[in-house]
Amino acid sequence: MTVAAPVTVAAPVPVARRSTRILELDGMRGVAVTAVVLFHVQGEVMPYGFLGVDLFFVLSGYLITTILLTEGERPGGLWRFYKRRALRIWPIYYLMVLASAAAAFAIRNSYPARANFGGLPYYLLYLQGVQAYWGGDGGEIFPGLGHTWTLAIEEQFYLIWPFVVRLCGRKWLAPASALLCVVSVVYRLQTHYNDLLLGHADGLALGSLLAVVLLGLGAGSPWIARLRRGGLVGAALSLVLIFAVPLNMAKKDWLTLAAALLFFCLATTVLLSKGAPWLAPLRVRWLTQLGVISYGVYLYHVPIMLGFEVALRRIGISHPFGVDRPWWRAGLEMTTTLTVALLSWRFIERPILRLRERIGAG
Repeated sequence: MTVAAPVTVAAPVPVARRSTRILELDGMRGVAVTAVVLFHVQGEVMPYGFLGVDLFFVLSGYLITTILLTEGERPGGLWRFYKRRALRIWPIYYLMVLASAAAAFAIRNSYPARANFGGLPYYLLYLQGVQAYWGGDGGEIFPGLGHTWTLAIEEQFYLIWPFVVRLCGRKWLAPASALLCVVSVVYRLQTHYNDLLLGHADGLALGSLLAVVLLGLGAGSPWIARLRRGGLVGAALSLVLIFAVPLNMAKKDWLTLAAALLFFCLATTVLLSKGAPWLAPLRVRWLTQLGVISYGVYLYHVPIMLGFEVALRRIGISHPFGVDRPWWRAGLEMTTTLTVALLSWRFIERPILRLRERIGAG
């Protein structure tokens, strides 16, 4: 797979039930998806925006492992987990895949990036890019859907990790998470693939480790204050690592680990400080609402950008992707993305979530 700026993002984590939602985490999702979108529409303004991938993966690992450890051991818990993930993620994903396939066929003579319809089954099965494991080129980028490799990573993680949690239990899950982090870093350094589960699992593993650690803390544990302070120190050191290494040298290797460590540390401090006055900016309503719809914002924004590219080319206007693009175009793309994501949440995602609760999947 050709690695380019448009595909170095990650899918936002679909959120848990409203009753267990932490507003600060919604705020963090809002910040992450804003960075990702700005990275794509105005790359020179947000050159590190692609690091939203690592924030989303850390939060995903934390939330999924927390759910598995607190609810997965109940009768039918594993089945409910899979139904919840499917009903949250699949509907608009498959809608977008099929719509993009139809659009790619319709504009096949109008856009320079030719669609590889033979690769469509990989997208339908969340297997995009797996050819790289056996020496392939990482898979063809289907126009408008190249960014969904991150959804493939998360779906593969959701499929495998519940069985790891069952096998290890709380006692051995922390070492297993640490081992997964090490394996991922070594694999990435050896192969330079960061768009595969093995090559980008360190954020998911650190999030899982965080879940184990926080669930093991008692209400009055002296470790709470220590971890809160340690998270801030670790975040500061991670920032030094991120900005100390030239961006083009570390984008797929060490920078991924440094970003995962940064967001692991920040998530630790935020989760141990939720409700604190100094975290009020993360609880601003518009930001938390953006976090709620961040899955749709992420999923729709690249196809919408592609649509604008095709439409503008028809009238003789073209701009390089993510570089020196005028703000009027960036504004149109972001406004359209937010509008579509809001409509998607209102008329597709939220009704399905309500249906999920009624049929007992939640």
